[in-house]
Amino acid sequence: MQEKPGPPAGRCLISADDLDQAEEQIGAAFGAIRIEKSASGGITRTRVWRSDVGALSIDDSEYTYDMSYEMAAPENILLCRVHSGVLEETPLRGPARSHGTGAVVAFGTAAGRPLVGRCRHARYHMVNVPRRALAEALGRDPDAAPAYLTDSAPVSAAANQHLVDVIDHIRHGLLGNPFAAVEPLISSGVARYLAASMLAAFPNTAGDPPGPVGDRDNHDSDNHDALRRATAFIDDNVHDDISPADIADAARVSARALETLFVRHRQRSSTQYLQQIRLSYVHRDLATADPGVTSVAGIARRWGFWDLAHFRSNYLELYGCAPEHTLNR
Repeated sequence: MQEKPGPPAGRCLISADDLDQAEEQIGAAFGAIRIEKSASGGITRTRVWRSDVGALSIDDSEYTYDMSYEMAAPENILLCRVHSGVLEETPLRGPARSHGTGAVVAFGTAAGRPLVGRCRHARYHMVNVPRRALAEALGRDPDAAPAYLTDSAPVSAAANQHLVDVIDHIRHGLLGNPFAAVEPLISSGVARYLAASMLAAFPNTAGDPPGPVGDRDNHDSDNHDALRRATAFIDDNVHDDISPADIADAARVSARALETLFVRHRQRSSTQYLQQIRLSYVHRDLATADPGVTSVAGIARRWGFWDLAHFRSNYLELYGCAPEHTLNR
């Protein structure tokens, strides 16, 4: 019997019970920092547990006290989802901004700029996102101008909730799944999935022009040619780790124009279309597999479906039966 892979490695990154310990350990993990407790008395406990998923690291962080800090510019963007307490930032110019329970905030959006703020009895999850992930999500040349976020807060409450869902999806669906992180189509796409969500949720410099989609009468021929190129690229590369940016590049349109094309003509996004094609291959493999040596979960993960509950729901909607029924008939 094949040995099951273990869960993604996790480790205690910071465990401190006084300010000196906390300052030393935080500095070792994130860069030089100076912290100061805002009130005397009370428990001073700092705990951070880290899990790694591909290029990302995800920290479960808890600070039981109220403290102010000044921190050297972080190497990565620190994407925080607040569960309780308050995270406060003090921009270079302007008043302090507070982010409470349920908020998502991106610290370190401006490369090279130190962080100044306050942490008030906060418990939060923090994803350390490499800056290059934003450009990679767009499919940009490494030598091109970098994409970056222009604000630390999402553009709307709906955008904030989208990021909450994405972070929770990664934490609960991926970290809790002992197989997901070792499947190439999954682990290699997680950073890009998160980065694309960040670009959709935060103000940023990536704003592509609409491209050829706009005047329907003048551009129908161009639009259909672009859609044909996009779908052909998906069909030819369905086995590979491809992104919306890769598809847009093959179609020779902007990322925004690509999504407009798919929604208009396929009633779904390019990613949803790709997932539908991959579902058809799952269906094929299930129908031809030996149920004695093959599992539904194994085939699903091979095709990049790591949230099995969501996969089963989509399969049932498309094929009218559970995947287990296809495998065992």
